[in-house]
Amino acid sequence: MAPAGSSPDKLQALLAGLALPPEQTYPAVANFLDAAQTAEMVQAVHSHFGRLDVWLHMVGGYKGGAAVPAFDPADLRAMLEQHLYTTLNTARAVVPLLPAARWGRIVAVTAAGGQTPPASNAP
Repeated sequence: MAPAGSSPDKLQALLAGLALPPEQTYPAVANFLDAAQTAEMVQAVHSHFGRLDVWLHMVGGYKGGAAVPAFDPADLRAMLEQHLYTTLNTARAVVPLLPAARWGRIVAVTAAGGQTPPASNAP
């Protein structure tokens, strides 16, 4: 298991809570908005385990709530970066590794709150 994210402290806390043997984990740090960092991190995970079967990409957050005339375009850009570009960068890094395994999946998940998000629920 290779939990990945931009915060090493949060990754270590997650792994501590899971209590998995260290040889079964590989915390991977990257800024998913940076395509090169994402590709390097995915390659490091692949090299560490020798294969990649499933990539679970979890993303969430919402910056809405304002009426259309008052909606800040910067909020839309932030949501596109957070949701679209992190997912695209991840897929671009993971997909080339899947044919060698002859099987694989990418699963993109958002929080249930994404269906009915409250205003200003994103970083």
